[in-house]
Amino acid sequence: MTDFDQLFIENEGHPIRYKNKILMSFDEIKIEQNDVFEVNFESADSEWIQGFMIQIKGHMLINNEITQKAAVFWVSTAPQKFSFIVVPTKKEGSLIIKNTWDPFGDGSIHSWTMGAAMIREDIPNGARYYCNDGHYDEDFDDLIFTIVKTKGTWEAQTLEVID
Repeated sequence: MTDFDQLFIENEGHPIRYKNKILMSFDEIKIEQNDVFEVNFESADSEWIQGFMIQIKGHMLINNEITQKAAVFWVSTAPQKFSFIVVPTKKEGSLIIKNTWDPFGDGSIHSWTMGAAMIREDIPNGARYYCNDGHYDEDFDDLIFTIVKTKGTWEAQTLEVID
């Protein structure tokens, strides 16, 4: 099997073309204050617990709790569908998305190694991610999920965080 790690290293972390597909180790979505995103876990097919991490310079409101900088969502514990709101430190910012897995079931977060890669499919207002976890294979079905920017139920509400 192909070592995607080495290909990403050779390409300085940028997306790579492999068998007519664009593979990425992470994705970056431009965001603005109080954008609302809806997540849908579509499927997971791995012996390991699957999930994804989001990172932001700022805060997020998830399940009525303010979270700083990062959050991990596991298929085994998060709802199949859920929403979150973002509050970057500046008016505009970026949301970083990367797939993760827990091979031991102990809450450890593994990412970016051992064949990990994602394929992004653009969909209206968002993206569908086909993820490969730490198995050296090329099926990209270990985790499939969507993130869509929506007006959501927080449209009229704003969240201000004062550090």
